[in-house]
Amino acid sequence: MFAHFLPSSVAEIQDTGAITLLQTIQRRIVEVPFQQGLTALSTAYVHFAPQSSSCFPDTPPILLLHGFDSSLLEFRRLLPLLAGSGDVWAIDLFGSGFTEHPTSISVNPGSIRQHLLSIVETWIGEPIILVGASLGGAVAIDFALHHPNWVRSLL
Repeated sequence: MFAHFLPSSVAEIQDTGAITLLQTIQRRIVEVPFQQGLTALSTAYVHFAPQSSSCFPDTPPILLLHGFDSSLLEFRRLLPLLAGSGDVWAIDLFGSGFTEHPTSISVNPGSIRQHLLSIVETWIGEPIILVGASLGGAVAIDFALHHPNWVRSLL
């Protein structure tokens, strides 16, 4: 029912939106060139691929970034509304949610930005609409300032 990497306590969740999203959450390896060296990082995400009948066929991919002390579950109500309208992603930032966090790598703006850059470059591969809530908004602004060529719009 739920992915093996999720804690057993997710079985206690009763919010139907959260349950539905938890059933679609996945983890995938992304190679991140941290200062300590190249690190294979298992990153939690949800991806809704564009459908041929998309309302907005020329819209860039949308990437949602959650707030402090949270996870992509923060978007449990928004993601179903965006699904089918284009290429939509939500990830768990480095050091948060269900994304792997090696203790040898500190969580700071630079490491979060590098993790995000690796995802955008290798998984998405084109400039994005970056949507951030709370801490995710700060991460989005920081990312846009450091990598403006990868950001089409910032929300």
